[in-house]
Amino acid sequence: MAVYEISMTTEDGPVTYRPDDLDEWLDEMGLEIQGYNENPRQREELQGQPKIVGLYGPFWGAYTHEGEPVIRYEDPQRYRDLSQ
Repeated sequence: MAVYEISMTTEDGPVTYRPDDLDEWLDEMGLEIQGYNENPRQREELQGQPKIVGLYGPFWGAYTHEGEPVIRYEDPQRYRDLSQ
């Protein structure tokens, strides 16, 4: 089981979401899955993770204290902000 972390820029600044149910959260946000990651050059934990329309990712985000992989996504503005 993976923990999903989505970092977005809002009018009030950056916000990070960690939804308990990714499918439900995507539906609430009006986002959808556009396939699944199959890049063999990326970490095993990223294989088969969803690609989300309008977000960059999946990215590796380390492990939780419980040993679960954190899979990150960023909106384009947040990606630019974090990449500088």
